Parts: sequence; structure tokens; C-alpha cells
Amino acid sequence: MTSLEIRTPEGIVLRSELAGAGSRFAAALIDGSMFVVLYLMLGLLSALVVSIGGGAVAEFLGGVLLAGLIPVYVAFNALTHLFGRGQTVGKRVLGLRVTTLEGYPPSGLSLILRGLLLPVDALIPLPVPGIIGMAAIALTDRRQRLGDMVGATVVILEAPLPASAEPFPGESWSALEPKSLSLSPGLAARLGPEDFALLRDLLGRDPLEPGSKRELFVRTANHYAARLELGRFEDARVFLKELYLYLREARGGA
Repeated sequence: MTSLEIRTPEGIVLRSELAGAGSRFAAALIDGSMFVVLYLMLGLLSALVVSIGGGAVAEFLGGVLLAGLIPVYVAFNALTHLFGRGQTVGKRVLGLRVTTLEGYPPSGLSLILRGLLLPVDALIPLPVPGIIGMAAIALTDRRQRLGDMVGATVVILEAPLPASAEPFPGESWSALEPKSLSLSPGLAARLGPEDFALLRDLLGRDPLEPGSKRELFVRTANHYAARLELGRFEDARVFLKELYLYLREARGGA
């Protein structure tokens, strides 16, 4: 099994198993079947409109559905990954997730870029649909199809995270003074369980060498400050603590 290795500044190596061509193909079959069902439903709705509008309408809608098949499929793939935080229904069933090369959830731009290459990876019949993407996954070191290479993403096998010590026991965001971040319910919705687990693991680690720990905190704080548009911060640890306490409270934790 091929692994993605991420080395933190303090020398800790985090490993995630990369998904192979077989599991990714199976996930794509599930997602493709869902898309076909949804597109057929759209076709039936169009047929209902045709029965009312006549032949000219039938020809127009038929042309639109045929011409729009690939663009709609690309949009369907990108949006399901975006709203699923790197997971489609098929990937969730098989325990797969799309991440950046650093292990973070991918941005919308990354998902759009990888989606644009989907017709080449999955739909071109040369001579079998999907052969280009399957070959790329099988032959590349990071198990990437062409869309992954363009979007700078990988697909990993999710594994349960080991439990870590609960940071800041007995403290809450509501009682935190002073507060330095502009946090809102909408912001919490932009972060998933993997973000909460990452912050909890980082803040709950045993003491590290001060210089390395500070560098790790700064890098993580910079990532979330940019991703959530929270602006500049003075102290990375204070920033991460406030964000973590807010997320914990938003999730109903103590």
C-alpha cells in the first residue's frame, strides 16, 4: 500500500494510505450511477414539458440535454466533492477522501480544476472509458489521476484518528476574554470534523521543543487565517486556542 508522508517541523511523520485505482473506480461507479439516475429524472421532466410544448420544444430540450451531459457531469462531480468536504457518496461509502498534498481539505478552486480534467480521465473511450485515469492512478507515485495533478490533490483512505488529550479542559469560548477573532455560526459550518480533529491533536500534544512547536503553530494558524479570511494575528497559539474553543462549543462540547 502506498502512503502519503507529511513531515512536521518537529520531525513527526504523519502517514495516510493512498487509495488505489480499484477503490476509486468503485466509488466512481456509485457516483456515476447516482448521476445517471438524476439525469434520467431531468430527462423525464423534460419529456413532460415536451408533451405540452410540441415538436419544436422537444428538439430544443433534447439538444440541450445532449450537449450539457459532460458539463453537468463535471459540475456534479466538483459540487459533490465541495459540499462533502472532499467526499462524494461513493467515496464516503468506501472510506475515501480528497485532500491537498499537505493533508488539508481541498479548496473550491482545486476541486474545480480536478473536475475539469474529469472528461479526459473518466469519459474518453480509448478504448475503454476511464482507462486514462486508471492508468495514471496505477502508475504515479501519489496515485493521482490527471485532475489530481492539476488540482494538487490526492485521494486517501480514511482511518480513525487516535485519541489525544483534551486541550483546555473546563474552558469555554463563551467565557474566553478577551476575544480577538470575528467568529460566526457560518464560519463553523465551513469547517468539518477533520479540521476539529487536527486542531485537537495539535493543541493536545505533549510538550515539544519550543522552536519547532512555534513553527508548527504558526503554519497552521496561517492556513486557517487565510482559509477563513480572519486577517492577521499576533499570537498563533492564542489564535488556534480561540478557534478550537469556538468549534468545540459549536459542536456541543464542553
